[in-house]
Amino acid sequence: NMKAAHADSIWNVIAYMLTKTKGRMITCSNDKNIKYLNVEFTNNNTVNIELFNELNTIDAITYCLLSHDKKYIVYSLMDSSIKVLFEE
Repeated sequence: NMKAAHADSIWNVIAYMLTKTKGRMITCSNDKNIKYLNVEFTNNNTVNIELFNELNTIDAITYCLLSHDKKYIVYSLMDSSIKVLFEE
């Protein structure tokens, strides 16, 4: 059973592991949303994905990037602006 992650094209997916079985994904989309997802890999070869936060922006997001230290998310909008978020 697949559910759509966004209502429009996804431009970027950032994925990283927190532990051996748990990770995180950050997605940005043309639907003006950045979504934060928890990912868990189970023993029976399934993947559980759960939305835990969502940011709504004023324009379509064309790209997002996570800093190497995972403290900042930088994203660009269709209006040619660049935004920086502090990641908690």
